[in-house]
Amino acid sequence: MTPNDYPEFVEIWSQVAEVYGKQPSDGALGLIFNALQRFDIDQIKQGLTAHINDPKHGDFAPKPADIVRHIEGDGDSRALSAWSTVEQAIRTVGPYESVVFDDPRTMAAVDDMGGWIKLCEVTDKDLPFKGNEFVKRFMGYLSRPPESFPAKLLGMTEASNTGEHGEFVPEPRLIGSPDKCLEVLRLGSDKKPGPMRLSDALGQVAGQLESKGDVA
Repeated sequence: MTPNDYPEFVEIWSQVAEVYGKQPSDGALGLIFNALQRFDIDQIKQGLTAHINDPKHGDFAPKPADIVRHIEGDGDSRALSAWSTVEQAIRTVGPYESVVFDDPRTMAAVDDMGGWIKLCEVTDKDLPFKGNEFVKRFMGYLSRPPESFPAKLLGMTEASNTGEHGEFVPEPRLIGSPDKCLEVLRLGSDKKPGPMRLSDALGQVAGQLESKGDVA
């Protein structure tokens, strides 16, 4: 949604809240809008309708998490769906091409597991075990989004040619929504932050103390 959708959002959310005898404050509406802003207004309408008809949760006024669940599915189904996409890419794209998935959580989970090339080397026998590991990591990122994630997961061709033969590096394969993949490319980092040296940490702390002294 965009800020232009806010009046319509307030109207439909307030109408649904009225069904439950509630009337959210302006502050609450603003928080809810920000939490759901990544969805478009039609998805919000569909999510609210689904919540009203939900026999398990529909007795209570909707919360943002209810709408996310109806739009994206629960955590288990989202993690399994993400792994299904990864597994299909392993079989159809393979280890030579670099890839960009349209979900930062997928990028972070695969990176945590050793990267794209290593994951593609897994045998069919061991792939289900890797799937279980991926699902657990992905579920963790659902509750705590990754602070950083790679802009792309390197394939063998790019890993071999980066630097001296950069002209031979092909463009990465986009897996999923092209728009979301481009957003991952834009927001992702080329280098995952690693351990910091003691001298660097001491220098950083000293700089912060000096800065505070200047302010004082």
